[in-house]
Amino acid sequence: MDVIAPLSVFSNENLIEMVFNKNGKAMTTSRFIARYFDKRHDNVLKDIKELDCTAEFRLLNYEESSYLTFRRENSPSKISLR
Repeated sequence: MDVIAPLSVFSNENLIEMVFNKNGKAMTTSRFIARYFDKRHDNVLKDIKELDCTAEFRLLNYEESSYLTFRRENSPSKISLR
């Protein structure tokens, strides 16, 4: 489970802050993507689930994850591996 601090609004200047290194790979999370593009996180998760691609592609490029909400509850998230 990832614990991610509350997000602030991102600009192009700090877009690089959305990307982090995990096991030598550049990654981002569905939460960062939602915040950057001003979209609801549940809609980003739905869009990832409904991508017009093979299940193999989705498994290779998106990892299941979760985060703690401010209420200390687990909530689903995805990590983009590419």
